[in-house]
Amino acid sequence: MQAYRGAPSDSEAPRVAWGAGVKRIESRIWGVAAHIVAAVSIATMLSHGWVPIDEGTIALSARFVRAGYLPHLDFAYPYTGALAFWHALATRFGGDSMLTPRYVLFAAFLLWLPAVWALARRFASPPAAAAAVVLAAWWSLLIYPAAMPTWYLLFLTTWGLVALARWSDSGAPVWLMMAGLAAGVAIVVKQTGLLTLVGAGFGVLAIHQERERAVPSASGARRDGDDIVLALLSVALVVPVALLVRRGFLAGEVPLLAMPLAAVIIALMLRERALHVDVARSRRALVGAWATLAGYALIAPALLTILYLSRGAGAALMRGAIGGALKTAATIESPMAPAATVIAFAIPLTLMTAVALVVRPSWWATTLAACSALGTCVAVMYSTAAYHAVWYSAMLVLPLAVFSASWKATRADVGEPGRAFTLGIAAATALLALNQVPYAAANYFGYVAPLAFLLGTIVVARAGYAQRSLLPVLVLLIFGGWFNRIGSVATVGAGSIWWDDAHQLPGPHGKLLVTTTDSSVHARVMALIAEHGGAEAFAAGPELPALFVLAGTRRLVSQPYLLAPDANADSVALAVAVDAPRTRLIVINNTPQFLPPISASARLWLTHRFPYSEQVGAMEVRWQ
Repeated sequence: MQAYRGAPSDSEAPRVAWGAGVKRIESRIWGVAAHIVAAVSIATMLSHGWVPIDEGTIALSARFVRAGYLPHLDFAYPYTGALAFWHALATRFGGDSMLTPRYVLFAAFLLWLPAVWALARRFASPPAAAAAVVLAAWWSLLIYPAAMPTWYLLFLTTWGLVALARWSDSGAPVWLMMAGLAAGVAIVVKQTGLLTLVGAGFGVLAIHQERERAVPSASGARRDGDDIVLALLSVALVVPVALLVRRGFLAGEVPLLAMPLAAVIIALMLRERALHVDVARSRRALVGAWATLAGYALIAPALLTILYLSRGAGAALMRGAIGGALKTAATIESPMAPAATVIAFAIPLTLMTAVALVVRPSWWATTLAACSALGTCVAVMYSTAAYHAVWYSAMLVLPLAVFSASWKATRADVGEPGRAFTLGIAAATALLALNQVPYAAANYFGYVAPLAFLLGTIVVARAGYAQRSLLPVLVLLIFGGWFNRIGSVATVGAGSIWWDDAHQLPGPHGKLLVTTTDSSVHARVMALIAEHGGAEAFAAGPELPALFVLAGTRRLVSQPYLLAPDANADSVALAVAVDAPRTRLIVINNTPQFLPPISASARLWLTHRFPYSEQVGAMEVRWQ
């Protein structure tokens, strides 16, 4: 009797099982190879480069927490607070240096790579998923390997998406709980971790809508969509509209940030309007899912709050973590490149990619795509315009992938696998990208680029264009693995500039490899500090916490970013801050990047109080 069509016969079953086993082995080989390439490439660059205020903030806060002090209560700290405790634990076992927090970041990075692989493999072939893993590595820590909190937001958002994928498959509440826990940890790492929670909430809504579309008609109060959900989504549209109004129609934030987020929200609204549901039942299910997500997301913030309340510092936590974040957002600003600049530079490579995607796969098309990718990256070596063409094209992957996922989510037929979850990834990506507001330095794109490329991989794979996407994948791989490697956070987004970072910072607390200039400048400042009282007898600012770290300062510095608690302090306030008997030397940063320089009256007072001076790079060292 002939076997049922599509099912293997008894004689064919061993061959089918053998073939499936070969495919599993092949998939594992691709996965292992991608993980090894990603891990080795990052490990070899982990100690390279720095931004002094970032490294100083990270290492000094860890030192203070180990001494028993609390962020926001005892010393100024720009983030929520949990990361300082994490780094304090790391330095306790790994040593008090700027390199130790990078080691634990690297460990988190290694734990993150399987999440990228798992999400990519849901939709893409093993080679495409492997490319997504390597792209994620080469467009993340290669750009800036400092242990910044936003890297942890990227990692936690990705693992939250893995949990949502499992919840979408099984409906088991435990996966929703895991997604909530990931979002909660993101919030206590950095205030903008709230974006991770909102993105997860959008993902839950998209999956819920997909389930509701599959529910058969039944008696009861039914209508098109839930008015409350539509109202909430309408409120959410305020964010992209506010971005557009704040920056203007011609700003880069419009196509790169505002429009992708608006596309996700509008897609969710259209999907909600298309539902014909028992509103009461549907609302109960959705509210229950959201409540589970939010309830578990509250656990980590609640634990941090309890810790502060036990020290009588609840108000300090609120004032520092919330008020301080709002103050920073209001005072620190760096806009993106204008939309016209982004689009103009990206047009050539975008057109080349469009042509590659419509050409039927063949040996000559593959050869042409590979040669074009190599030629593009060779051009980048000699042309800043070519560098910008690749860089801005990479940034455009995010809106194009989000637009595609959003449009497809509103048009796909019921039963198409992955539609809702792909929209959930698009929501998480669009929201994580908002970490570039209000400060959009080029390296900040690295915090969202891996998710953007992952979403692009999924969109292309679902459309059946994986074999035709060789050109953009190769360009992004070569560019990320080479130009992100030879440059630094100071050159990323600017051009193919070889950055000399082969010289170690002075002393046992640095251990980072920086430029010759940075190394010699800080060595000279450390020598002057040692000559005039030592690590406990100097003050520094603005934006010089790295000096306290390098010098090995153990006393509490309540305001490590400024010479005085107030940036506009007059001579009287400054005297209270630095005119202690043990303060014998001060270091003034004449070119702060974020904070205002010291006032003219304060400088005049310091000149009289510390009459001897030496200019060391951008720092003015004065002593009695």
